[in-house]
Amino acid sequence: MWSSDHKAVMSLITVITASIGRDDIKHAYRSLVDQTDPDWRWIIAGDGIRPPVFHDGRVRAFKLPHMAHEAHMRNIGVEVAQTPWVTFLDDDDTLAPTFIATMTDIIMHKPDVDVIYVTQVGPSGKLFPSTPGVTWGEVGISYACRRELAQEFPFQPVLHEDFEQVLAFEGHGATFHWHLGEPLYLARHHGHTGP
Repeated sequence: MWSSDHKAVMSLITVITASIGRDDIKHAYRSLVDQTDPDWRWIIAGDGIRPPVFHDGRVRAFKLPHMAHEAHMRNIGVEVAQTPWVTFLDDDDTLAPTFIATMTDIIMHKPDVDVIYVTQVGPSGKLFPSTPGVTWGEVGISYACRRELAQEFPFQPVLHEDFEQVLAFEGHGATFHWHLGEPLYLARHHGHTGP
């Protein structure tokens, strides 16, 4: 269960991480702690490893059998989440400090949106997506979606499971909001939480 000190406010979004035991997960955690909006939840699913313990009532971590494909670990995180929205964070990536606040603002002001896509910056400094729309090579897990949508169209155990999930959302008429501009998802930017 979530810690009682975080029960008073209903979080809107849970961050889900499929962990393969990278030490860099401490940077992912730091990026969550550094959020301007502290109202988040984090589920860590460990692939045959016991995820690290973070003494934070907003974090739930559990161990799954080894070789439980990243898609499977993310899907279990979606099932365990208790918030209406979910997003995904690799254990070697970080979020910009305004990620949760931006997601919450969009969720509150655009109630018809099903998927929120944000700009991601890769380790080379390349920003993507560059334009609204699902484009091969410009899809990363830099999106949030309604939990019920992720349950209806779960990740598949394929090489580009995030791209396939987004295509499934798009093919079934999900409403997208493209928040392009300031990068909110930082791929492999170790040790700092800003672009």
